[in-house]
Amino acid sequence: MSLLLICSCVYKNMYHFENGDLDWITSYNEGDTIRFQTNNGIDLLYIDKKIIYDKSSSFIENEGQEFLGDYHASAHYVGTFIHNQKSHYFSLSIQKKSDSSLDFQIVFVERYCYGISDERNMDNNGISLKDTIIIDNANSEYSISGPKSYNCEYLKWSKRDGLVEYRLRDGTVYPKTESTGICPPDQVW
Repeated sequence: MSLLLICSCVYKNMYHFENGDLDWITSYNEGDTIRFQTNNGIDLLYIDKKIIYDKSSSFIENEGQEFLGDYHASAHYVGTFIHNQKSHYFSLSIQKKSDSSLDFQIVFVERYCYGISDERNMDNNGISLKDTIIIDNANSEYSISGPKSYNCEYLKWSKRDGLVEYRLRDGTVYPKTESTGICPPDQVW
């Protein structure tokens, strides 16, 4: 009976980050502020949290994983995006899948993208062919309230540089202009 109890407290399979997987989430640290500027103004992305779960122990602990199943390493950014002095929720997460690819989820200016796998960017040997993911109408959707003029039409996330560009529905393209150190959103205006 004890052996059954101990066995039920161990993950069946564990999938860890490897071979540069975390490069997708190393562009920024907690407290970083990223600036995007056009003639229409300046937008800011503030990184509130950066969390990485890639445990080595096979014993079950609560990291948001299945209770009796597999363990998938995951990493997250959570932050605040400011456009026209209005705050929006931002998150990006990656999770290691059992086929060695990554699953991406992004929430940005009321555009929701769940379950993009990077396998479409891999060759037959599992080597990355691209270092940028584009989030647009083909792989994401707007909130249930529908698109507004300030919603994001597309965004580009680079493995090396993080968020490099986005376009709002009003047609304005915002390229990344700089990343700065710690500057909380309540101090930027």
